Amino acid sequence: MAHPGKAPSLEVLGYNYWKTRMKAYLLSQGSEIWDITQNAAYVIPEQRTTPLQVDQYNANNKAVNMLFAAVGDAEFQRVYHLTTAREIWTTLADHHEGTAQVKARLFQTHRREYENFTQKPGESVAEMFDHFQSIFNKLRANKSLTDHLPTDHEQALKLLHTLDPKVWETTASAIVEGSSYDTLTLAQLHSKLKASEVDKQLRSTPQGGGSKSLALASAEGACANPSDSFALSSVSLLSISEEQLDTLGDEDLCLFNNRVRCVYDRWMAKKHGSKPGCFECGDPGHFVADCPKQNAYYMKGNGSGTHDSGGFHKQNDYKRRPRKGS
Repeated sequence: MAHPGKAPSLEVLGYNYWKTRMKAYLLSQGSEIWDITQNAAYVIPEQRTTPLQVDQYNANNKAVNMLFAAVGDAEFQRVYHLTTAREIWTTLADHHEGTAQVKARLFQTHRREYENFTQKPGESVAEMFDHFQSIFNKLRANKSLTDHLPTDHEQALKLLHTLDPKVWETTASAIVEGSSYDTLTLAQLHSKLKASEVDKQLRSTPQGGGSKSLALASAEGACANPSDSFALSSVSLLSISEEQLDTLGDEDLCLFNNRVRCVYDRWMAKKHGSKPGCFECGDPGHFVADCPKQNAYYMKGNGSGTHDSGGFHKQNDYKRRPRKGS
């Protein structure tokens, strides 16, 4: 048999969490060990003459040892004199959970808390479900044998109909009208609400493509209306990475290039005191980036097909036609 490992600590975990963990721990050591812990009729016999008496005696000794190992000094003082696992388990439960009357009062208190549950303002889906589960766990911990606990489906419907309509009206309506409404579980509800929450975050938060779109729109706007000044750093043009540019389609990349060149041509025209117009053919109304004849002027004399994307070329490398009117 494998080593049982260390028993969960009551001091570290707190009683409600420890109770569940300790039950699982005792069961993992054998069903007879957990059974003897719950056997109210068991009394240690003076003589152990039958196999059943021997087995129960051994199981009780193991359970008592595990329970003693799981409690701290303060708890040990309450139970050290007890001889059966059942007595130790019940004493700890009565101390931390109270008597049956106390538990009945607590059950009603947590029942009202469950019935009045609503989503808190600004509470995320995960926080809301944690809050809801915490209340239900307290309800279950104080349940008597005659008390009724809501089923998983009933919990899902309770949670669904307490959502803030201003936030979840569309999502909640879709779930109510969906085919799975009659069998809706908490796990399904959590999945649907989480997906809706993520979608809302994606719509409200600029993603990787947001910088590209902003850069393109800003460059386009600056070309269309040069009187509107802007800073490159404010539109993220300088922060665009090569990886982001690689994700642009051919159309978007050409648009980006043409708009930047358009802005550059305006700046050069202003710098040299010339009228805005095409620096290749001289025609007004368009710039070199949009010149229908630009291929003829950008081609080198030797027909190599290379061109300069800047718009201003060395006289020795390019044959340029004189501007009209000069």
